[in-house]
Parts: sequence; C-alpha cells; structure tokens
Amino acid sequence: MQVYVMNGRARKTKYLRSALVAVVSAAMLFSLTPAALAAPGDVIDFPDANFKQALIDAGVDTSGDGDITQGEMAAFTSAFSCASGDVSDITGIEHATTLASIDISDNTIRDISALSGFSGIAIDISQNYLDTTSGDDKAVVDTLTANGCTVTDTGQKAIPVSGVSLNKDTLALAPGEDETLVATIDPADAANQTVHWYTDDADIATVSDGSVTAVAPGTVDISAITDDGGHSATCTVTVARAVTGVSLDITSKTICISDTLELTATVAPENATNKDVSWSSSNTGVATVSGGTVTAVTEGSATITTTTDDGGFTAQCALTVTRGTIASETYTIAAGTICFVAPNTSAADFLAEITNEAAYLSVMADGKAYTGDTIGTGMTLRLTVDGAVRDELTILVLGDSNGDGQINIADYTMTRLDILGLNDLPAGIRTVCDIDDNGKIDIADYTMLRLHILDIYPIHGHSPALPYVNDSRIRSFLAIALAQEGKPYVWGDEGPNGFDCSGYAYYCLKTNGYSLYRTTANSYSQFTQWPRVEKDELQPGDLMFYWSDSIPGRIGHIGIYLGNGYHIHASSTYERVIICRIDGWYDRMLAFGRRVYY
Repeated sequence: MQVYVMNGRARKTKYLRSALVAVVSAAMLFSLTPAALAAPGDVIDFPDANFKQALIDAGVDTSGDGDITQGEMAAFTSAFSCASGDVSDITGIEHATTLASIDISDNTIRDISALSGFSGIAIDISQNYLDTTSGDDKAVVDTLTANGCTVTDTGQKAIPVSGVSLNKDTLALAPGEDETLVATIDPADAANQTVHWYTDDADIATVSDGSVTAVAPGTVDISAITDDGGHSATCTVTVARAVTGVSLDITSKTICISDTLELTATVAPENATNKDVSWSSSNTGVATVSGGTVTAVTEGSATITTTTDDGGFTAQCALTVTRGTIASETYTIAAGTICFVAPNTSAADFLAEITNEAAYLSVMADGKAYTGDTIGTGMTLRLTVDGAVRDELTILVLGDSNGDGQINIADYTMTRLDILGLNDLPAGIRTVCDIDDNGKIDIADYTMLRLHILDIYPIHGHSPALPYVNDSRIRSFLAIALAQEGKPYVWGDEGPNGFDCSGYAYYCLKTNGYSLYRTTANSYSQFTQWPRVEKDELQPGDLMFYWSDSIPGRIGHIGIYLGNGYHIHASSTYERVIICRIDGWYDRMLAFGRRVYY
C-alpha cells in the first residue's frame, strides 16, 4: 500500500478549493428560476384557456396531445400573436424565451410581468388594460426596453366597470336623521368611477351623492347606478320614529279574585312608528294578562309588565289579589250574616277569626266605624278593597237579642215573651235566640239562656248546638274531643296539652278506650277495619280525611265530624283545636270519612 503525505500548505489549499466549490454550487442552485428547474416534459398550467389555445393554434403543441410542455415552449421560436384573442392572462409565456416577436394587443390583459425576461424582440402591448405611465406595468416596459426590446404601445383601453356595491344593504333612520352610503366600483381601477344616486320615494328619504336623509316613516330603496355599464346596488332604508319609553296608567293596584283590570300602555313619543307592546305576568297562578286586560285568579301578588316591540322598553304594575268576599273558618256565613259569634267577644278577637286580611276589614255600627270593644248583634262587618265596599255581613251574636254583645236578663226576657206569643222577635233577632240551632225558638233556648246567665252552662257561640247521639261510645268520644277545643297545635304531639291533627284523633280515641297505635292521617285513612263513609253519609263521631295540598293523591289532614255540618280538628293554620263548618277549603278537599263506632 502506498501512502501519500501532503504538507500543511497543500492540505489547506485543498480545503479552500472544496469550500469554494460548495459555495458556488449553492449560489447557482438558489439562483435558478422555477422555469430553469422544470423538466422539459413538465406540462404547463395556463390560467387563461384562450391564451393556451392561441399557443396551440400557433403550433406550439407539437405532440398534438392538447397539453403544452416546458420543452415545447422552449422549442418555439416563431413570432407569436394572440391579438384580439380575448386573452386576459399571459402567465406561461415566460417559458417561451426564444420567440421571434410577441403581439398581445387588443385584449384585456392587466399584468405583463411574465414578459420581463424577454430581450431583443418586438413586443406589442397596445390596447389592453395596462397603466404604462406608472406602477408595475411601466416598470416592465422599462425593463424590456433596457433589454433591447422594441415595445409598441399605441394606447390602452379604458378599464370598464364590472359592478358596484354599497357599504350597507339596509339602513334604519329616524325622520330628520341622515347617513352617507359609500359606493365601491369594481374593479377599483375602472376608468369611470361615476355613480348616480336614486330614491324610490323622496317623501320617505332623499339621497344626494350617497348622503341619505330620512323624511317620513316608511321603507324606500336607495340605489347607486354606475355611469359605465349601468350596474346597480341597492340599500333598503327604513324610516321610523323610534320608541323612547312606555308608561302604564296604573302602577299599583289591589283587586279581588275574578276581577278584571284594564291597563293602558302609553308609548313615547306619541308619534312613534311602532307602538306595539306585549304583556306578561310574573305569576300567572295569581293573575293573567292579555292585551292589557288583567284577570285575577287567586290571592297573592304579581307584577304585570308591558314591553315595547321597538326598543324593549318596559313599565310595570304591582298587583295584589285578595278575596272579594268575607270568609271565616270559625263562624258561619249565610244569607248575608255572620253567625255563632260568642257573647262578650271583643272586636279584636272577632276580626282575628276572619280569613281576610285585617287591613281590608272594619266593624260598622250605625253606618260608622265601630271604635268600641264588644261586638253586638246588628253591627256589620265590612270588606273594603281599594276604596270600594266588596262585601258586608250582619253580625249575629248568639243569645244577644238587644245588640249589646252580652247575654243578660233583657235577652232572656225578650226570648220568653216571644215564646209566650206576647212580643214576636224580628226575623234577624230570632236567629241569635235559636241557641240550639234547630230552626225555632222554644223552651230549650229559653233554658239555655237562663243557664248562661246563672253561669251554670255558658254559651260559647261558635261551638254550635250539636245533634243528640244515642250511642254512648260516640257521646263520650265527642265530649273528649270538644274538651280539647282551644288547645294549641303542636306538630308531632299527641296530647294532652297540645296536638297535631293525627295526634288529636289518636288522643281522643285512646282516651275513650279505643285500642290503636299512633300514625299519620294518611295511614289512618287506610284502616279498612273502619268502614269507608262518603261525604254525604257522615254521622257524628266519624273521622274525616282531607286531601293534601302539596302531594296529589295523599291524605294530609284528619278531623272529627260533630254533626250539623261542623267538625273539630287540630288546625295548623289557626294553631289550635277549633270547631268550624265544613265549607270552603274543607268542603273542596274532603275526600271521605271512616266510621270507627258502628
């Protein structure tokens, strides 16, 4: 093996030579154009089909396959013309670097940068869409001239308008307002930039040089039409007087169940174009509204809102719905009277037993508000809502025939004289003297009045006289139940000092010697050992079951039937054991009864 040894200088020279070759090679590589890098067989993609066809017609496609390759373009050395050939793009001509001459006159060409590489030939660029006085097109002409080309330019065509557009398709204005529309011509360098402006109805809006002025409410088309070609663009202008607010004629109101209230919405300004409003209720369970007509449904509060279609402005009415008739779960209300008021009842205690809100109630005596203490027969209870009297009942105090609210010798004497036929009591007074509620005044009523005066057997007013019961078990059961009247309602308690509803029934039955366990009203309602009794078949001593307000299909309350349409129960509402008639809620929610003693 032979070994050649170079001295240091020789090695250094070799390395410098290698580096120089690498740099030169890289420079040559990056200086090559895409055309130079292309292979002869590569097919050229011509953007303009008319230009490609002109080349084919000139004989460039020597293979006859309909495609033009790099090699075919490079081999084409004849003069080439596509004059008046409807050509707009000459991209690709840069591959035919050996052409004898080029004529691209009378076309629609806008870019001649593809000609920049030619030299020493005649080129006619006349009558295209070029700007040979400035910009890129002039730069190309200068380059061609510098490269020895003879460039012919007898003048260029004016670039025509192809379309026009507006900066807005729609426009909303109020009368007196104005806004300027901007028209943009396409192409941007079209020779004639003139547009003409038109309005369909000058009574609604006028236009001048694109400035639109609203005149009166309505809709109108504003059009821009080009001077060159008559191209047009349209903006639809809506002129309207905008809403600035809304108000209601009533902003706070109290009405009664089933009442209707007409609300009127006033939209501002008065001459607003769109004065339509919509209506809504915050609580349709309390009150509904349609077209400004409010209908009260049940007690409670609701906010009635009107909203303008234009602008969404709102106004509200705070609505309170209350009862329109006097109601009580303690006293009997019938034929314009409120009955079974106990003797010596104060006005405050009396009003506490009325279901309506106290703010709407007043006791009246001789047509004036009563300021005394004790309620007497002949006074009235008045319900006034929003300044209007909605209901008024005559008060009947049991046993009080002379109207002083007490039972004394005068009442006893008047009753006795009526029984003897010596002095008939007026019809209304007869009702209060019928102590046992049997529809007539007889010796029993007279006796009960006397026993009350002697403080032997007080009359309790709203504890009505009950029918006589033959079954001693039931009499004992009812006596135990009545003895608990007035004791407090305590949830979960079963006596003897407080009760909930099922605990009360359990206590009374257990104290009467009946064996059972403590459970709920719903469970007691399912005791099949107690025969089921329908509402119209109830007898004193039957248990009564009421549907739940909150759980459909479930029993939620229990009471004991006393007879004559009364029952006794532990009421969570009144927070004590009470006696009341089976009407109102109790009548609606009573499901059935069960007979414990049979």
